[in-house]
Amino acid sequence: MKRVAALSIILVLIMSAAVLAEDFERTVDITVNVEPWAKFSIEDSHELNIIDGSGTGIVEIKGAVETNFPWLARITTTRVAEDPAINNWFWYECYIGGTKMFGGNPGAGVTFKRKQGLNDIAISLAVRPRDKNTFWYDLAAGQYKTSLTITVEAQTN
Repeated sequence: MKRVAALSIILVLIMSAAVLAEDFERTVDITVNVEPWAKFSIEDSHELNIIDGSGTGIVEIKGAVETNFPWLARITTTRVAEDPAINNWFWYECYIGGTKMFGGNPGAGVTFKRKQGLNDIAISLAVRPRDKNTFWYDLAAGQYKTSLTITVEAQTN
């Protein structure tokens, strides 16, 4: 009888151990969601003063865009003047990540695909005669304004 009781206890312990081992095995799924994020820095507005009668000058603006997603760089510019003879004196060039994205007179715009990561920005606005038959005095004295807007938009496939 003692043997049967001992065997019963051993059998119960073995069965309990099997049940306990099964109860302690679990699979846990973990999901990590990383939201799209962008950091965009660019220098403040600039002013160019042409005071020497040359009719030429250049202003440069630097910045950077950092993203953890592929994106569209949407660039738009506003015209300096409706008169093409005036607007043609001004020329934008915009580089993002070392690649020329835009070059042209104010009033145009473009869209380019960009990769995630760090993308340096270099923008210049040059004032210069449009051809050899245009002289410094053809650009009337006054104040001219234009804006360049860069929009960071998530790229969808």
